[in-house]
Amino acid sequence: MTSNSRVLLALGAGLGAGVLLQRLDPAVASQVSDVLAPVGSLWVNGLLMLVIPLVLASLVVGVAGAADLGAIGRLGKKAALYFLVLVMATTAFSMVVVPPIMARLHVDADAAASLRTHAGSSSPAGVNEVQTAGRWIASLLPSNPVKAAADGRLLPLVIYALLFAVALTRLPRARAAPVVDLCAGIVDGLRVLVTWILALAPIGVFALSLPLAVGFGVLAAGLLGYYLFVLSALCAVAGVAVFPFARLVAGVPLRDFARAVAPAFTVAFVARSSIAALPAMMDGARTRLGLPERVTAFVLPLAVSAFKYCAPIAFLTGSYFLARLYGVEIPPAKVPFIFVQATLLSFAVPGILGGSIVTMAPILVSLGIPLEGLGLLLAVDIVGDMLRSSVNATINVAVAAAVARGEITPS
Repeated sequence: MTSNSRVLLALGAGLGAGVLLQRLDPAVASQVSDVLAPVGSLWVNGLLMLVIPLVLASLVVGVAGAADLGAIGRLGKKAALYFLVLVMATTAFSMVVVPPIMARLHVDADAAASLRTHAGSSSPAGVNEVQTAGRWIASLLPSNPVKAAADGRLLPLVIYALLFAVALTRLPRARAAPVVDLCAGIVDGLRVLVTWILALAPIGVFALSLPLAVGFGVLAAGLLGYYLFVLSALCAVAGVAVFPFARLVAGVPLRDFARAVAPAFTVAFVARSSIAALPAMMDGARTRLGLPERVTAFVLPLAVSAFKYCAPIAFLTGSYFLARLYGVEIPPAKVPFIFVQATLLSFAVPGILGGSIVTMAPILVSLGIPLEGLGLLLAVDIVGDMLRSSVNATINVAVAAAVARGEITPS
């Protein structure tokens, strides 16, 4: 049995057991929920403890280790501009579409309150305090990075890591290489830890899904299904939007583009990883589209490391869904902050299964949403992860083609 099958089986078992216990004896069901809730929280904490070091080390490797940005500054600037504009576009699209869709999701207030009680205290106190724009802007650069890490403030750390990584590119390669190699080793070691923790996913998912079913009954499966449907539909829309970009911006005929990206799309979909599809991307870009070697060798590795086109869709869909699930109101004043967070955090998504789900933790914290909800999203994220990875692989090739437009292919 595959790991995905075990997780889905655990999700079904948890939902079924919760519904059955609630119908047989509500008091016993509540007691079992109280016992299992800390187990689910422990598993989620195991994932969260890896987020900060994994994201920061990945950023340094992705930016400072991708290539000599000083030597190919023009290509780097063009690629970075496309990355930023496209991520902002998916963030804006999600901010407009997701809230009204999730507002149609009916969640019983008493059940949401019960779920919040079982979630414990993962979210730090004070997250719902009024924050002015000036105070938020001032907090983007941490005066004490160690304290920011201890407080779980990932966004300032992301900016700090980006500045540090760019600074490394200004050093002689021999001086920067040991730092990049150290960060690469940290990433590799943390990926092993992620593998170990994800191996315990069936236990964590069962412990999280049973209290959900106790609170919502048979509606729990419908709530998760609604979330998954919305996430899949929005990823599909984002995927379709890649083709007009490829035709109008990159100047690639649609038939040629479809043939070039088909192998990478397939590999990314099956492997749930755009990184795994990098060889297929490079082959399709070179042989099918005839892109210059210097473009594909730089833009595509950088894209799979730092450019996650669909990440804001996952961030916003998951955040607004969990807000409804736990009965947390998102005030309009926080919308601009969510937009900036979702845009910048998309560049910090680590190349692991469910990376977009884990990386949304700072957004949940800022909104006062219990972090235990991440376990529920991870449990049903198999299809979403497949779609995000395949669409990301597709847009990566389109961006490489756009960057290459106007470049002279050497004879």
